[in-house]
Amino acid sequence: MIASPHIVVGAFIGKETGNWFIASILSFLSHFILDFIPHPYFELPKLSLGSVSKFILIGCDIIIGVLLAWIMLLGTHFEILTVGVAIFFAILIDIIDTLPKIGIKTRWSASLRYHHKRIQNENISFFWGALLQILVILFVILIAKL
Repeated sequence: MIASPHIVVGAFIGKETGNWFIASILSFLSHFILDFIPHPYFELPKLSLGSVSKFILIGCDIIIGVLLAWIMLLGTHFEILTVGVAIFFAILIDIIDTLPKIGIKTRWSASLRYHHKRIQNENISFFWGALLQILVILFVILIAKL
């Protein structure tokens, strides 16, 4: 998972729709569409002392995504609640995917993980995958600023 593109696209959808219900549906679906694009995957390990660096990397990814979304939204009119809901639904699949790794099981975890893994496209080097994700983010920010 690289959260940044999901966060930026979710924020864009929230800004453009202005309707929290439509934004939540479109943002949820956008997650699956973005996962078709080849990208590196930061799998969250089970909680342990040795996994701290992975948690820091994922935390930085989320912070970068929020900062990029904020930069994209600067100087525009948007509803903060709609954008927040859209971002939440854009990363909801990854949240559900993570819950069992921190000891929380849900009835949807197995089903969504199965569908998520079937479309996730991880067959790419880190460099090229990260480059594609950066291009997606830049494209969305460019469209938002037009």
